Amino acid sequence: MENDWGAAEEAAFLDASVWHGSLDRAAEILAAHPEIGGSSIYTAAILGDDAAVRRFVTADPASATAKGGPRHWDALTYLCFSKYLRLDPARSDGFVRAAQALLGAGASASTGFYDDSHQPKPEFESALYGAAGVAHHAALTRLLVESGADPNDEEVPYHSPETYDNAALHVLVESGKLTDNSLTTMLLRKSDWHDYKGIEYLLEHGADPNRMTRWRRSALQQALLRDNALRIIELLLDRGGDPASVAGLAARHGRGDVLDLLKRRGIPIELDGVERLLAACARNQADIVRAIRADSPELVAQVIAGGWHVAGGVRGHGQCRRRGAAARPRRGCARRLS
Repeated sequence: MENDWGAAEEAAFLDASVWHGSLDRAAEILAAHPEIGGSSIYTAAILGDDAAVRRFVTADPASATAKGGPRHWDALTYLCFSKYLRLDPARSDGFVRAAQALLGAGASASTGFYDDSHQPKPEFESALYGAAGVAHHAALTRLLVESGADPNDEEVPYHSPETYDNAALHVLVESGKLTDNSLTTMLLRKSDWHDYKGIEYLLEHGADPNRMTRWRRSALQQALLRDNALRIIELLLDRGGDPASVAGLAARHGRGDVLDLLKRRGIPIELDGVERLLAACARNQADIVRAIRADSPELVAQVIAGGWHVAGGVRGHGQCRRRGAAARPRRGCARRLS
């Protein structure tokens, strides 16, 4: 009975110690039952206890690849998705040594698990995703990549940019293993984080601001859709971004500052219909707004029917935008459209 109880506590500890969230529950279990830390190769791996991991693989080399615990993962997968790896920097070196021991005993750097919560098709979550995209741990990322892990899955390029600490991302880029599509995904995701330095780094290492992603938008377009600062838009344009791909988006998202930037650069802004009206609103061009209102009142009706609204605010961005869109409006145009 005591063994059954111990197994249940170990399973609860393993389950509480992986992936996202805090360490509170895991720490509570470990404090109440400290013997759990050395009870299996899985708990040793999840704690980054390299000495214990080496003891287990020495006693039973097959334990390096055996699957077990409540999630039926191998030890290296538990290690790479450990909350302790992500949240307890004091254990960092131990995690790398433990991973080295597991790899040296036959564990695969390409290991991972299938996440059934992704439906209708379960998604493979690689150990590299845990290291680079959850923990953002540069040294472990480097070890896995050098040991053969492929960074070009659905998760690593998407999640590794989700931080301002770009050390693990640098490891992936400088490995030379990333495809153009993976680099583009990273660049697009850095726009989600408004990370100027990250975007600059990726551009310097060959990411294409115009390359179309599987989301049917380029990184430059994503930067505008995510309301990135003008300096980021300017950086993407400086590195070859196609201004023609964002002029209409800038109008529709009230980015008068972007439209003004294009104008200053001598780039023609050729917009028609509703986009021309929205651009005039965004740039606070009262004469053009009045002319369109007089000549094409149906465009005003389309703006209103399309869900755009015009609001007062600070001078900077435009003010015609869809309801719910992030924008910093200009004053004045509301009266002219009403």
